[in-house]
Amino acid sequence: MFHERRFVIMTTTYATDTRALTEAALRKGVAARLHGADDPIEHGGDVVAVELLDLGYLVHPAELRDLSELDLQGILAAARKISGADRTYVPVYPGFPAQVRNLSTLGLIIDQIVYYFSVAFDPDGKELDRYATVDRSVDIRPSLPVADLLIAAKPLRVADADGLLDLAKSLIRRPVALSSDDREFVTAVLAYAVAHHSAPVVDSDLDELLTGVRNRENWQTVIEALAGGAGVPVETVAEAALRTAEGADDLLRAVLSLYTDPLREGNDAEHARVLRSLSDSGHWAVGVRSVPKPIRKLLVQRLGELTDGYRADTLFTRSNLWRRIMRYAHPYQFARTDAEKRALDIVHANIEYKTFASLVEAAFEAGQLTAAVDLLSQRPGQLVARIVHLASLDGDLNYLRQAVADAGSRARVTQLVAAYNGLAAVAAGRSTVQRVTGRANFVREQTSTLPATDACRLQQAVRAALVERMRRLGGDLITPDLTLGTADAAVVSTINRDASSTDRALERGEKFTVRGEHGVLRLFVHWFNGSRRVDLDLGALLLDADFRQVTTVDYSSYHDNRGFATYSGDITDAPMPDGAAEFIDVDLKAALRVHPDARYVAMTVNSYTGQHLSAVDHLAGAMLRSDGDAGKHFDPRTVTTAFRSSSESTLVSPMMVDLVTCEAIWIDTSNGSQAAGYSISRGGTLAEAIAAEIGVDRMTYGDMAEMAAEAFGLETDAGAVDRELVKVLLAL
Repeated sequence: MFHERRFVIMTTTYATDTRALTEAALRKGVAARLHGADDPIEHGGDVVAVELLDLGYLVHPAELRDLSELDLQGILAAARKISGADRTYVPVYPGFPAQVRNLSTLGLIIDQIVYYFSVAFDPDGKELDRYATVDRSVDIRPSLPVADLLIAAKPLRVADADGLLDLAKSLIRRPVALSSDDREFVTAVLAYAVAHHSAPVVDSDLDELLTGVRNRENWQTVIEALAGGAGVPVETVAEAALRTAEGADDLLRAVLSLYTDPLREGNDAEHARVLRSLSDSGHWAVGVRSVPKPIRKLLVQRLGELTDGYRADTLFTRSNLWRRIMRYAHPYQFARTDAEKRALDIVHANIEYKTFASLVEAAFEAGQLTAAVDLLSQRPGQLVARIVHLASLDGDLNYLRQAVADAGSRARVTQLVAAYNGLAAVAAGRSTVQRVTGRANFVREQTSTLPATDACRLQQAVRAALVERMRRLGGDLITPDLTLGTADAAVVSTINRDASSTDRALERGEKFTVRGEHGVLRLFVHWFNGSRRVDLDLGALLLDADFRQVTTVDYSSYHDNRGFATYSGDITDAPMPDGAAEFIDVDLKAALRVHPDARYVAMTVNSYTGQHLSAVDHLAGAMLRSDGDAGKHFDPRTVTTAFRSSSESTLVSPMMVDLVTCEAIWIDTSNGSQAAGYSISRGGTLAEAIAAEIGVDRMTYGDMAEMAAEAFGLETDAGAVDRELVKVLLAL
């Protein structure tokens, strides 16, 4: 008790520039050491380790003992926020779930109607009691069983600023676009590193940092982080960005990020979309600030160097954005070479220019497989990206297969993986979830008529190209006589930009075992109103083995499924300071008894009032309980995952549970819905979006390990896959 009191009385305020970094690092499973500790608190690490355990984090006390008071406070504050322990969880029925089970359906409906009327006629809640018919007396609840307390503890390790910087560099060097969590982490690390002089900012070092970034969206993120939070002079960053640009789009990204603002009030959202997607149609939202003369001169020089031949295509397709910038750059005064003048003339339509894409489209329109393949073989990434479309043209598919075999190994590994997965969707007859930068996801119906057998043959051609790509470029990454583990069924993700912010590192398709003697899955959501009222609805969607909807549990359909699910009640208003919370308890065994045709139960969160979930302050997730009536309604020690959605839509499904194998699967998907006033009981395309994530035999980490073994002549075993090695191979 002495140690706890010794810790609680700490009052020092930790530096505000470390809060964002401490939180971002904790989401990566890292406790950040950011301050010196000349006089660490006696037993402070022991006490904080216990506090963290109560918040669902597992770390050895010895690792925390040398941390400063500032770091310990910061880590605890971040843990409370990420785990949701800083929120107030008050369901409609304080005795949930037992209180709900003991009420009749008619009684539940009457209580809900009274609540709806009180919100409608007394929005501020000052005159009418919203729970006038509900027994709000506090029930005494038994403690959680000990077995539940460590059911989902998240392991932590400690790292200092150098370790955090190394982790940030490894993230930005991966070929996959950063998730929102990753972007926050990288931005916070660079800001801290520059401010504390642990990251040099001279030109040569910036060039080295930027040159090591493979994905161009990530390259843009680093530029924005350096010039924004890190405070490196904009002109210094701009010069490094222009020097390290790999194409005209990079030049455009640099200028848009460093020298533009929303043109007018209210243009913020469109301007932000333009920054992320380079959408030419949004040029009207872009206001250009003054660009220094040396930057304008270097911009024109690099345009000439990076737009030879068909590399100038994006100057033509993004000409409105380029003209917007050039209006303030006065570029012709700097044009000295024919290449520079040609680039500017293409932008301003002073010469006729036919894009490479137009030649390809002409071949597609004519239905000429051979002509289209011959053109696209010059750009292998586009060849494999359009393989399904190519297969629909008239011609010999063997010609296409041979082209993929000959040229495919010059495409990037991520492009080949995406092509493999696209063909897998065709073979399975599944829709696909399209993720477009700056836009909501959407479900694309599978319209290909390519027979499954032909799709599988093309898959094998793509696989062969992958093996050859690894063999040709990855030799330096492999230790001779290495044995590769192949046990990992998680899907290799090639798109993370829309990934939700989570309390732990998770990848789409990742599985974890659901434990607990009785298998009670408690879904939860907590949220706050924004500038106007926000109504989020929690839901559970039961699907059969073919991902067809069996039944639903939400505000409009819970009364039909009380045999296996208990709903805490619909709340439609979430004012400060407490906000609002909803829960659904799903008895996994009972779900199968009541609906023997069910195979999966998927969690859903729906914005009834129509706000995009990315714009709502919310936290949602799932807990595992062996006894739903024990313990607090929300206990971070039992949370299997907590998330806030980054989706530009009103309906998401973050995770599901396989009722047969008792595995939870992180799917983090959306059908891109923009609808308000919706209920999952009405059906829709969300089930198709879920099927697109896990109903297709997409490339897994285990598959990648097997291909690496084939490429380098290595032995394999049933051990775990080295995911870090696979991620390095993905960058080839």
